[in-house]
This record gives sequence, structure tokens and C-alpha cells, in this order.
Amino acid sequence: MWYSIDLAVVKCPYLDGNNKITPNPYLVVCPGTLITQWMSELKTLFLPYSVDIFVYNSKVDGEVFWGLSGSLSSSVHKVHHRIVVASQSVCLLSC
Repeated sequence: MWYSIDLAVVKCPYLDGNNKITPNPYLVVCPGTLITQWMSELKTLFLPYSVDIFVYNSKVDGEVFWGLSGSLSSSVHKVHHRIVVASQSVCLLSC
């Protein structure tokens, strides 16, 4: 069933009463073995230089990556034009 944006906002208590969805980077969580495939598909889908695509896996220091001086924050694109492809195992370890 499809909902209008207004109804979707009302039905989402995690928005804490906000009537607008704040712009944030997109997060794709997948098994580590599929990160390369996701990167390839995203590069095929988007025009060159229209988005920044970042990889967050076990080789990346999480505090640096998500920090103010990390690559995610230093992107020149708007926040909603950033995509993070993260391995499932790293996301589980970060919780």
C-alpha cells in the first residue's frame, strides 16, 4: 500500500513530530562480499560526479569516517547526494 508523504510522516514516530524529513546521506547495508557489486551498480545508475559514494567497512576507522574531518563530512556534495555502502558486519559491530 502506498501512502502520501504527509501520511507517511504521521505514521513514523521516529521523526519525533517533525513534518519534514531532514536531508541525510543514504546508507546501503549489505554483506561485505557484495560491496563491490553495490559500488558498480551505483556508479552505473548515477551520472558521473552527481553523488559521492563512500565505503564503510572493517578497514575504515569509524570515528574518523563519521567525524567532522572525515571523508563523509568533507564531501562537496549536498548531504542527500552522499551514499555510504556499509558492510553488514561493521554495522553490527558499531551498535
